[in-house]
Amino acid sequence: MGHLDVYNQLTRDDVMEYYKKMYVPQNITFVIVGDVDSHAVEAKVRELAAGWKRGPLPPPLIEAEPPQLSMHEVNQESNVQLTRLNLAFHIPDLTNPDVPALDVLSLILGQGRSSRLYQEIREKRELVKSISAFAYTPGYPGLFGVAAICEPDKRAAAQSAILEMIEQIKNKPVTRDELEKAKKSFISSALGARRTVEGMAAELGSNYFATRDLDFTTGYLEDLQKVTAEDVMRVARTYLRTNNLTVTSLNPMGSLDAQSHAASESERSAVESFTLDNGIRLLVCRDDRVPFVTFRAVTRGGLLSETPEDNGISKLLGKMILKGTAKRSAEQMAREIEGVGGSIGADSGNNSFSTSVEVLKTDFDLGLEIFADVLLNPAFPEDALNREKSAQLAEIKAELEQPMTIARNLLNRNLFGEHAYSRPVNGTEPTVSSVDRERLKAFHSKLLNPQELVIAVFGDVNASDVRKKVEAAFRSLPAAGQKHVATGPGDKTRRDQPVLVGEKVDKAQAIVLFGFNGVDIKSADRFALEIIEEASSDLASRFFIRIREKMGLAYFVGARQFLGVDPGSFVFYVGTDPKKVDAVKKEMLSEIKDLAKKGLTPEEFNRAKAKLIGAQQLANQSASILAYKTALNELYGLGTDFESRYAEKIQALTLEEVNAVAAKYLGTEGFVSVVVSPEFTAQ
Repeated sequence: MGHLDVYNQLTRDDVMEYYKKMYVPQNITFVIVGDVDSHAVEAKVRELAAGWKRGPLPPPLIEAEPPQLSMHEVNQESNVQLTRLNLAFHIPDLTNPDVPALDVLSLILGQGRSSRLYQEIREKRELVKSISAFAYTPGYPGLFGVAAICEPDKRAAAQSAILEMIEQIKNKPVTRDELEKAKKSFISSALGARRTVEGMAAELGSNYFATRDLDFTTGYLEDLQKVTAEDVMRVARTYLRTNNLTVTSLNPMGSLDAQSHAASESERSAVESFTLDNGIRLLVCRDDRVPFVTFRAVTRGGLLSETPEDNGISKLLGKMILKGTAKRSAEQMAREIEGVGGSIGADSGNNSFSTSVEVLKTDFDLGLEIFADVLLNPAFPEDALNREKSAQLAEIKAELEQPMTIARNLLNRNLFGEHAYSRPVNGTEPTVSSVDRERLKAFHSKLLNPQELVIAVFGDVNASDVRKKVEAAFRSLPAAGQKHVATGPGDKTRRDQPVLVGEKVDKAQAIVLFGFNGVDIKSADRFALEIIEEASSDLASRFFIRIREKMGLAYFVGARQFLGVDPGSFVFYVGTDPKKVDAVKKEMLSEIKDLAKKGLTPEEFNRAKAKLIGAQQLANQSASILAYKTALNELYGLGTDFESRYAEKIQALTLEEVNAVAAKYLGTEGFVSVVVSPEFTAQ
């Protein structure tokens, strides 16, 4: 329709100029259908147009739209009573071979009262007043869309439900009846248009205008007859992707602010906690913003559960637990989970071991069944074990070529002494090589202790239903008599003087680290140290501005706090030119001592607090991330509400309290200094 401000400026002269420019013979097609003699008609048209001369016609220039890389959403208010909601995906032009399947998809999904969207979202859920789907395919790339009218307070739920229905059709073939009905409907509509001369003329004109093929409709209908359920599912997966989606809505005045406030109150419920009969702790959080469910299991593991002899076994377990179960091979597992658009993973770190599965809520039962099968019944096939050991050994070798990894390992050995944190997460070549199937099975059994197993199920779920199903899925896991006792901590080295260590590495870059004793996850000082870490690591930090920008001594510079079940570390790091190592050490140590003595400035303090709180809120938008963090917090004894209290903890700290913590931990001489450089020589 154009823009109103432009439209209001148009004059008669503007319209005449446009007419003279565009209405020239070479830009016009006559379509005549009826009981006529084509030769006589042609002669008459030639006679009437004899004096009509060609005119200058600017070539049509329609710029190709760049590929859409992420979802776009615009919600606006206007003087309307109900919300108009539209979801649209880019699709190709009319001549593309995927168009017949897209047309079938649009009819099955949302054309008519028997369509999926109408029956489910309007009739059953009563979320909309009207709803329809369409595939608009002109001579240029078009749109596949869904349009709905609803009450403003139901817009978010309607949008979520539409996307849920789209995901269903992407992952499960449509029925034979749906397919045949859609084909017959299109054929009937196309042939019905030929009943009148107007319809025949419109068909010929549109065929010629869009494709230059007068018989295009006939070929299209033949292609339509060949569309299969797999074709429909394939085009849905190809084009109806989130990163190809644009959502717009027009809403009554004042409704968006009300919805925004209500959403923050209601879309995500509080975490509900249950203890199952065998001791497993189950956490459930309803989050209905998107139709997904995340399953997360965490248990004690990682370095704290390893011995010096089996270092790296936890990391190996994370790979092997996905290599098949007693019921399904690794390939079957991948095919099942990916066949419904889901994902599965496992990993370990310093303190824990985790497993995850994510699926659409419609595939909850399958997701839970695979999740439990992986945790309870891993097969640890010998051939896969050999492959994964080989891959992990290759990772270890690759890490030993990275200056930062070499420096970190050197720091940990000197900072943590005999403690488990001194060892690399991936293990060493001798320890990983020594792991066999029986040792892996025994380690898995040790970790799978119900007393130390926390399962989190977050997403569009009902807590009572989740509890019943998880209880049934994990009933075979017997209750353990006592909680897991870590086997690998060991004693830490105590220092009151600096320890200076290094290693010569033939690389073009040098790494300098300064490591200080840190705190554990339950320490009240962790929050102040997080503020110091943030203030020391961003592009406005004193270290970045002075050492990198002003003095040109660093490629990168920052700080990192490592929190563990046992006290961790606080480390400053610098990447630099090997020839500048001495200057970097001097200036970094000077800045660290100044930080310990004088503390943060008010500007650094306020900036760091704001960034920490903002980053946490952004991260916790993801149900998957929040499920993982909440499960770990429960495992470590911090409570399921720790994430909701985090911002309060950060906000409550004063500048004086943070600076006192800086002096306490960074003002000591008992730090470890590490240099990894091609020019390093032992002093």
